[in-house]
Amino acid sequence: MVYNREVIGKGKNEVNKTKNATRHAEMVAIDQVIDWCHQHKKDPEEVFGHSVLYVTVEPCIMCAAALRIMKIPLVVYGCQNERFGGCGSVLDISSPILTDTGEPFQCMAGYRSEEAVEMLKTFYRQENPNGNKRAAQSGQGRRRVEAQKRREILWMGGDQEGMCEAGLLEKPGHEYHQEDNSAAAALLPSFPSGFPFS
Repeated sequence: MVYNREVIGKGKNEVNKTKNATRHAEMVAIDQVIDWCHQHKKDPEEVFGHSVLYVTVEPCIMCAAALRIMKIPLVVYGCQNERFGGCGSVLDISSPILTDTGEPFQCMAGYRSEEAVEMLKTFYRQENPNGNKRAAQSGQGRRRVEAQKRREILWMGGDQEGMCEAGLLEKPGHEYHQEDNSAAAALLPSFPSGFPFS
């Protein structure tokens, strides 16, 4: 989350770590911004109203609703979330046609999408540190762990491509296509080493 060209909140998915299904990266970043506001004696409504959220993958429906309630005006994301996307892929929570649900916000999709997809592939290849390592060594345990990883990938908004990269599917997945957002991207701050959250 960027406010006045300063990163004031960062998040990563903490669902497995906390065993709490609501701890998506956006929710963690929102909590950090609220803490930052208290520490700096700033009005959270003012700060959120002038912040930009940068995120690897399109926010899910839950997170998009939270961003709308927090009145964040702009969300910039790398790749679409075709299973749970709340910025147009599944539902358009950012749309002005929704009334009495917070403020509509703008979305910019496809910003540095190739980087975003690579980050997701890396995430999917990693082992779940909270998984049962002993069960993974046996054939039945390995199948159980693979099924759990597939469920986690789907829960995280993943797709067949992510499962293929994790070695959980042989069937090839679909491709992500970067949208042309060059005019909007020119207005965004540049960060020297990848996304501000990497």
